[in-house]
Amino acid sequence: MLVYEKHLPQTIKLVDRHPDQVFVLDHVAKPRVKEGAMSPWREHIKELAKRPNVTCKVSGLATEADWAAWTPQQLKPYFDVVLDAFGPRRLMFGSDWPVCLAAVEYKRWFETVQAWAAPLAEAERARLMGDTAVEVYRL
Repeated sequence: MLVYEKHLPQTIKLVDRHPDQVFVLDHVAKPRVKEGAMSPWREHIKELAKRPNVTCKVSGLATEADWAAWTPQQLKPYFDVVLDAFGPRRLMFGSDWPVCLAAVEYKRWFETVQAWAAPLAEAERARLMGDTAVEVYRL
């Protein structure tokens, strides 16, 4: 599901109507990173994450920030919200390639997410960096 923050209330209603459908939320619902806004995105993400049939792809954050000036520290609070809401079992790494190239090279994005995930247990990092995608997409 590629939605913007403003679409999250409708997204929650859609998911509630289809409890047996597996959903992947793309780009963490494109929060307003450039503005530094956390609300109402954070609250809606936490509500959406209560639905066990939703997985969240950690991607697209750099393109929602200032393309030339973003830092991992600026984006990490958004990662922390989805990690807390979905847990590592329902998060998956995503690159947003080739769109991400407007703001970040693939290698830098991969290393950024790996650094954020470093404190997690090995099995949790494995979920985030690939195992969740293998399960959800039945690869």
